[in-house]
Amino acid sequence: KTADVVAMQNYDMAKLLAEGCFSNNKWLIGAYVDDMCVGGVMLTRDKNDLRSHRGEVHIALLQEYQQKGIGNLLLHTALKVAKEAGIKFVEANVLTTNIQAIKLFQNLGFQQVAYINDYILKDHQYYDTYYMIKNLNAEA
Repeated sequence: KTADVVAMQNYDMAKLLAEGCFSNNKWLIGAYVDDMCVGGVMLTRDKNDLRSHRGEVHIALLQEYQQKGIGNLLLHTALKVAKEAGIKFVEANVLTTNIQAIKLFQNLGFQQVAYINDYILKDHQYYDTYYMIKNLNAEA
């Protein structure tokens, strides 16, 4: 069994909502458990023709549902959507302190290409991020 199948079996009510939240340049995918949204991923593509081959992904998941395969399932789905939409590279900015997310992105083939100081400002505090990229062309 793959992690995707196990995640769906562990949360038999978990489902990915993949309709009604799409446009040519933005896709929203939610993860639901017992009809409650526990997380989601947003994939966007730059409207600028010079960057329309690139997408950016953002993921959020309630803490109690982390490390259960749901984030992996969400990102797998977003990458599949990106590939089907003709996106060649998917980018992500991941907090350097979020070890779980860094490992998740790395396990999905994202490469760290830059370290960005003070990228996020939250509650009057700056946070650094890793700029990570996945080349969808490299997949078979």
